[in-house]
Amino acid sequence: MKKSVRAALVLLSVATLMACQPASTESQTAAQPTLVKLATVTNLQASKQFEFPSEVSAVKTVDVRFEVTGRLIEEHLRAGTQVKKGDLLARLDPEPFERKVKEEQTRVAQADRELARVKSLVSQGLLPQSALDSAQTADELAVLALSKARQDLDYSRLHAPFDGQIAERLVDNDSYVRAGDTIARLQDRSQIYFNIYVPERLFTLHAGKQQVTAKAAILAQPDTWFDVQYVEHAAQPDPITQTYKVVFALPAESGFSVTPGARAVVKVNVNDGQTMANKVVPFTALMAEGDGFVVWRYVPARKQVEKVPVKVLSMRDGIAFVEGSLAADEQVVAAGVSKMRDDITVIRFVAER
Repeated sequence: MKKSVRAALVLLSVATLMACQPASTESQTAAQPTLVKLATVTNLQASKQFEFPSEVSAVKTVDVRFEVTGRLIEEHLRAGTQVKKGDLLARLDPEPFERKVKEEQTRVAQADRELARVKSLVSQGLLPQSALDSAQTADELAVLALSKARQDLDYSRLHAPFDGQIAERLVDNDSYVRAGDTIARLQDRSQIYFNIYVPERLFTLHAGKQQVTAKAAILAQPDTWFDVQYVEHAAQPDPITQTYKVVFALPAESGFSVTPGARAVVKVNVNDGQTMANKVVPFTALMAEGDGFVVWRYVPARKQVEKVPVKVLSMRDGIAFVEGSLAADEQVVAAGVSKMRDDITVIRFVAER
């Protein structure tokens, strides 16, 4: 790294010397303001990156069950099928449930007649009040039994509780299904979850850090990375592994197709919210001078520039990390630095839109 930085600085020094102008040109420049391109000085954020193995899961996986017992006569449970909330998934033979509804309707009618008869006899003083109380209770119980029979008939039809995908089918048509038996598994894939497990020491160290970003990649496609968003984390560590489960999500609209259960990697960047003393400037803002480098700081009050010595720490991707008496949000000349000199008057270049 040091060799590459040294080589880049040597090239910059040569370019600076070659770009020097004769004295006559400088005298002409002094006579009129110089148009310059400015760049804003930024802070170098203190951040750390961690990489974790991850398991992919759906938002939730629900066991699909009937609440009544019967013979399965219709199902739409082919694995991989997309369903909408309210779609019919399966249906039991309705005949026993319809028969039960008719039986209970008959009992309600009978209880109503008996209640009317008892009321008449009680009003005539031929039966005690307790007989009326019993008749009313019997009538109410008959109504409740009818309500339950109708509910069981409704339960013989199973509908999707949410938009999702059939992950697995466990029964076939004509199977005898008991209440509570799992007949299929339905997954909510509105998002894809990436679950990671963070060691307790690391989790505690960075707890409360708000500036967290993450990217994920499937092991089958290691060169394709997607931004994922934080969803939630466990409040207590696993008692065996002493790790905290942290969940990140990839929205389904991202267009990336991945199957729950796939293996993945998640890179998490944690910004401590602190800034380092080092500053970031464009590589082109550096000018070699003697054994070191300087940048030209713009002074808005005077519309002039002034020289600021800096120490170059490293460079990459067209930017330089420097130390010096620069402050964040100050501006420096980003191009044509070889034409600058102390107290030269400049005009800021503004690109047309």
